[in-house]
Amino acid sequence: MKRGMRLALGLLASAAVAAMTACGSGSAGEADRTEAGTTGRMEAEETETAASAGETPEEEEGRSPSGSGNETEDRTLTVAVFEDTGALNPYTGESPAYALDWVYEGLTAMEDGVPVPELARAWEISEDGLTYTFHLRPDVKFSDGSSFTAENAKRNMDLVLGHKEYYPYLPSLTAVGSVEAADEATLTVHLTAPAPSLLNDLAGSYPFGMMGDEGFTAGDDVYQSAGAAAEPGEEHGFSTLGTGMWKLKTYVEGEYSVFERNEDYWGEKPGFRYLKTVVFSSAEEAAEAMRAGETDVMVDSERITPELFKELQDAGFQTAQAPSSSVSVLNLNTAGPVTRDRAVRLALEYAADREEISETVYQGLQEPADSYFSWRVPGTDVGIAPYPRDLEEAGRLLEEAGWVYGEGESVRSKNGQKLELSLVYDASIAGNSQVGEHLKAQYEAVGIQLDLVPQETPDWNESWRTGQFDLLLSRTWGIPYEPYGSFFCMASPGDKFYLVQSGMSGKQELDVIMKDTLGQNDGERMKEDMAYIMERLHHEAVYVPLTAVADLAVYREGLSGPDMNSARGGLGIGSMRPLEP
Repeated sequence: MKRGMRLALGLLASAAVAAMTACGSGSAGEADRTEAGTTGRMEAEETETAASAGETPEEEEGRSPSGSGNETEDRTLTVAVFEDTGALNPYTGESPAYALDWVYEGLTAMEDGVPVPELARAWEISEDGLTYTFHLRPDVKFSDGSSFTAENAKRNMDLVLGHKEYYPYLPSLTAVGSVEAADEATLTVHLTAPAPSLLNDLAGSYPFGMMGDEGFTAGDDVYQSAGAAAEPGEEHGFSTLGTGMWKLKTYVEGEYSVFERNEDYWGEKPGFRYLKTVVFSSAEEAAEAMRAGETDVMVDSERITPELFKELQDAGFQTAQAPSSSVSVLNLNTAGPVTRDRAVRLALEYAADREEISETVYQGLQEPADSYFSWRVPGTDVGIAPYPRDLEEAGRLLEEAGWVYGEGESVRSKNGQKLELSLVYDASIAGNSQVGEHLKAQYEAVGIQLDLVPQETPDWNESWRTGQFDLLLSRTWGIPYEPYGSFFCMASPGDKFYLVQSGMSGKQELDVIMKDTLGQNDGERMKEDMAYIMERLHHEAVYVPLTAVADLAVYREGLSGPDMNSARGGLGIGSMRPLEP
């Protein structure tokens, strides 16, 4: 059962996966929960593809796209999306994470930041942390009716483990020695060193979403299918054959996709027979389609502005919201010519007003954040309070560092150099430009000139990777990739996450401790490591936490809303049902 923060994963991973590829060199049933890093036990069809245009099942049978036909069983839920579903290859991660979630499932899922059973109904971890024994659900079938077995799970895992270079942000992969199918329903993973992130890394549909044996084409490499259309065939090496609640039926590149309910699904089946995704270029365009009755629901964390959200709410649409496990943060380049000075970074901390940004830019939909990691990320909330807004203290720090006002000047200077900094941000994310304007005004109040640099996503990523910024606005990955995936990248020389911290005091010692968490099997030692990491990042003023990213949903009347906490089936729409007969 998918629970907890799966909605956040589905929304954020679509954007995060592209960012994660830069990590490295840059080129349960009900039972007691077992936290990562501890020893314990946890209980727990054929595809029709169109290249350009084609008829959906609803159009063939005379039903409206939004499902107003006579038979509830044949209804279609139409979802506004902003990305093409693409190849639906669970290994390359080119498709949106929520679309992969509809088709594929992993051994584990995440609930409140903790791994819980999914395709594995239970597991045991040996006392030394080197052996994980997974007991698979006996009733799981792929969408072609074939059974999910330990041999199949091993095949999928071995495939990923043979391409570790694709996933530098999954630190447990380096510790996996072998995978063994002990019997049809028992899978054993043998490690060469403890890997507390393993259960997190196995969660979800990417890259450990399980594909049926018939989904592989003999002799072909599924990793060569990147960018290919979502269809079976020898030239692509795979077909979309998973255990999820939906299976792909029709795909029209750049326009729409139609998924059909997987009648062999082991869990509670969707309330709609078909799921249709329609691609829009903006939230405003999607809103117009909703007003016209052409779509039923949209869920997003990046494109729906608070103004549009409330406008649709006032127009009679139903709405829902939920905080994610991602945080909007300001990265301070500790190796920058000016921001290498800790006093300047501290002044930036004290001068920022996260409450104003929360209320004015996001109208309260995104709450002020206290730390780089969300409090929902287990182990990272160690009781450190954020820097309060204190303009007097910010001014004092700058004065002592030699940044003073010249006569009649509103911008401080030092040795003839103005205190002028650049703020680089991704212009495609709703609210980023307004956040930039507010920060500009807040920093001007203490004599700092802030130059705003909006960029398209590829250019923004490149600026981050090459260190061409003083301040950079980003969003953290959230669960399940935090904290371990972040620690791995932060401690990897050449990585953009490493670059942000590279000029801070004590960086070498910090890297040692972050790497220690990746192989730590001692719970008390893990707590000590976490406390040290969070204290050092706070003391060195590396990040200014701004707001907790929120997931927003808008849907028409006559439907039960998406489950913003359970998120069964990606985007939380797997639980949606028609309310009228």
